[in-house]
Amino acid sequence: MDPLAICTENVFKACFVSHRGEVSPCVLTGISVKEGKPVEYYFQSRTYPLEKYLLGNVNTQSLAEIWNSKKARDFRSRFAKRLTAERPGMDELPSPCRRCYKLFEQ
Repeated sequence: MDPLAICTENVFKACFVSHRGEVSPCVLTGISVKEGKPVEYYFQSRTYPLEKYLLGNVNTQSLAEIWNSKKARDFRSRFAKRLTAERPGMDELPSPCRRCYKLFEQ
């Protein structure tokens, strides 16, 4: 099965804010865990470490500043390019998204 162009997390209109105020593109890239305790998940019958992908923190910046930051815009632009691709691959995605099952949900 080929990946979808956009994941089910709706990265163009949504983000995740943790209890610490950390903002990430989705819940899977913002899970808070104890230091030194990696979280693992399964993708295509293999185990991978769950990588954080933080865009900023609402305790030090406004959500609007974070949403409009270069890092956040660059993240969304990678998905925007996929909307016009004939067969979007995974290589151009941010690292945590390359092995995410949310690109395969219908």
